[in-house]
Amino acid sequence: MKNKLSHKIIALLMLALAAASCANKFEPDPLPVGQTLVQVADANASFDILTAALTKTGLANSLGNPNSGTFTVFAPTDDAFITYWNSIRGAGHTEQNVLDTIANLKPTGVSNPTLTVLAGILNYHIVSSRITSADITGKAVFATLQGARLTISKLGSNVLLNANNAGNGAGNGASVTSVDASAINGVIHGVDKVLVPVSVASIGTTLGIAVSYATNPPTVTGGTTAGNNYDILSAAIRKAALAPILLPNQNPLPDFTVFAPTDAAFISFLNVTSEAEALTAINALSATTTPTLAQVADILKYHVVVGRVVSTDLSASQQVQTLLTGKAFTISSLGPPITIADLNGASADATISSGNILTNAGVVHGINAVLNPNP
Repeated sequence: MKNKLSHKIIALLMLALAAASCANKFEPDPLPVGQTLVQVADANASFDILTAALTKTGLANSLGNPNSGTFTVFAPTDDAFITYWNSIRGAGHTEQNVLDTIANLKPTGVSNPTLTVLAGILNYHIVSSRITSADITGKAVFATLQGARLTISKLGSNVLLNANNAGNGAGNGASVTSVDASAINGVIHGVDKVLVPVSVASIGTTLGIAVSYATNPPTVTGGTTAGNNYDILSAAIRKAALAPILLPNQNPLPDFTVFAPTDAAFISFLNVTSEAEALTAINALSATTTPTLAQVADILKYHVVVGRVVSTDLSASQQVQTLLTGKAFTISSLGPPITIADLNGASADATISSGNILTNAGVVHGINAVLNPNP
């Protein structure tokens, strides 16, 4: 009888333990403690317009939900939004004007911007990971929620977005003005401009060259008198069969940086008098011409750097390794303008005449001379 009672007691204890275990198992996890990104922005007097824009576009639903992921928001200040609004809708806007306009935006229509466009702009300022100021030590490239790539550089103590390149289209660059406003689902850094998403697909678009992989071998087009100032360079890339290297059949495309001689630079290099003559010379290149096709291919490779290199990534006396194996050029001066010394001691330094032409697969820097990789 005693044994039966003991067994019953043990069984009851096991049932009680099992019930307690199940109770713990099905208890909800405690809610995170602290403010969300939206709450942090809303509490900051510099982000009133941003908060209104996030709410109107619906992005506040995810940024205000700690279970939706972790984000970094490069947050335009109210002054940045006012400047942007003045640039697209005429001068004279105040914070209240902008807030009133945002409140009445429609998804489509004639408003500038539409609600859909505004959502895309906001998403270009958001990265789906936590990036603190301590994490930014040099250069990094991130895909934003909008899809376009965002370049983050550190120049001394300054953090710059898209090389802070105001000269390459309104809104393409910004400076970080405040850092590390921490939330339970990410971090906010204040920036002084509203960034416009980079819309150019690749360096091929900028140079005027394209590759179709619907055929075998791939079909390369471009390098005609399209008037984009890089026609001769594009014709040379096509002739030297380098286009599939720069624009491979993969998604997403890799980043390349091209230090791109202008048409005038190539006309001088080829010792001709016009773009038409230069294109004729490029199309006639062979193993017996001067220069040979192989020599021109090496020269072109000497102008290409693997990866995304914006002007803020360059430093004086820096040796920049190129696609031509074992060959580098030197940044002789940061200027402005930035100047480049090639390996030929008799050559004058080239100058970057139009830098930081950003695309979503690389960067183009226009230069005023053809670089020579031969001592």
